[in-house]
Amino acid sequence: PARLGRPPGAMAVTTGKEAAAAGWCRSNERLIAQADALIAAQLADRKHFGDHTVEQLCGEVLDIMRKGLSVGESALDKSETSSVLLLGEAGSGKTHVVEWCLGRLRQEQQSLVVLRAHGGAYSTDVECIRHLAAQVADQLVTAPHANASFEQGMEWIRSVLRESFQHASAVVIVLDKFEHFCSRARQTLLYNLFDIAQEVGVRLCIVGMSERMDVIGMLEKRIKSRFSMRHLHAFLPTRMEELVKVLMAKLRLGPRGG
Repeated sequence: PARLGRPPGAMAVTTGKEAAAAGWCRSNERLIAQADALIAAQLADRKHFGDHTVEQLCGEVLDIMRKGLSVGESALDKSETSSVLLLGEAGSGKTHVVEWCLGRLRQEQQSLVVLRAHGGAYSTDVECIRHLAAQVADQLVTAPHANASFEQGMEWIRSVLRESFQHASAVVIVLDKFEHFCSRARQTLLYNLFDIAQEVGVRLCIVGMSERMDVIGMLEKRIKSRFSMRHLHAFLPTRMEELVKVLMAKLRLGPRGG
């Protein structure tokens, strides 16, 4: 009886292809090592965790940020459009969305000022204010003194914004781990930031990010009653096609990889 399996000559063809592939790998070991290092760096870079994020979400967040940074909005309108909260699991693309939007805004407004704060990094609101000060102290005004009070720190924030607006700048404040800012006894820092953002003529957008889906419920009544924060969701891939798209994006070499 005829033998099942590969047809005659298939073994030789396969062996030849394998030998050619092995030879190519040996002659390109250095390039392969470089590609491996580049891909490893991409996988370790948090900015690439959300490469799967849909363009629609990026567009929605960008629209909100543009409205918050526009001139001539009424106080009522700005209270509803100047701030956005991104909710989603770790790795769902929140940071990717924010960085993409900031990149677009910098192209449109080269004088854009970005202040960042990580909720879990400070034991007091004053520490957070000093960290914000350190990010722009060389560019704008003198940072608050080490023993400055909370009120003095907030007055510094207002002076930073006033000076930046005089230079036609817009300001974005990014609050990562937003839930930590909601855990303060009186949420005074958040209240003051939202209050500033609501002022007519202020070009300020507040962007929050959190993995806590219930974070809106953590806000004080005085904040929820006066300010409205748009909240949008980032999701991890749920379909095979989406997962394949993510994997292909992560394994694709960028321009510097040749």
